[in-house]
Amino acid sequence: MRKRAERDQQMIVSAIEAEYRSIEQRIRECHASIEQCRSDLRERLGSQHEASVDAREAAWQTHAMHRMRAEADGLVLKLSGVLKRLEAERAVLVERAKDRRSIEKLKENRFDAWKSDRQRAERTELDDLASARVGWTRLGGVQ
Repeated sequence: MRKRAERDQQMIVSAIEAEYRSIEQRIRECHASIEQCRSDLRERLGSQHEASVDAREAAWQTHAMHRMRAEADGLVLKLSGVLKRLEAERAVLVERAKDRRSIEKLKENRFDAWKSDRQRAERTELDDLASARVGWTRLGGVQ
């Protein structure tokens, strides 16, 4: 039961980690898109031909950059929330693993005690048999 609880918690943690990686990837894509827009805008504004610069197109690209930056900022906030959830779920996972290990240790200790008791009982039985044999031998019994 504790192994299942730990495994279930591992699944929760891995799902949150996947969400975290997905958000990180989206943030990287936003930053790459922003840099691409900046590069394109710089290239257009820095060109030698005045006719190639369209004010509406430049404004549209600037607006797109701001929209991407706002999306990236929102994703960063979402990422921090996911990180807090991830840390909390990892703490729960550590507790579940600790619970499982403590039960396993108790089980191991009980097995060791049982094995020790069995060995002690076998030694006692062998000692009794040896003592009985010595007694029978002295009395002229079977050798």
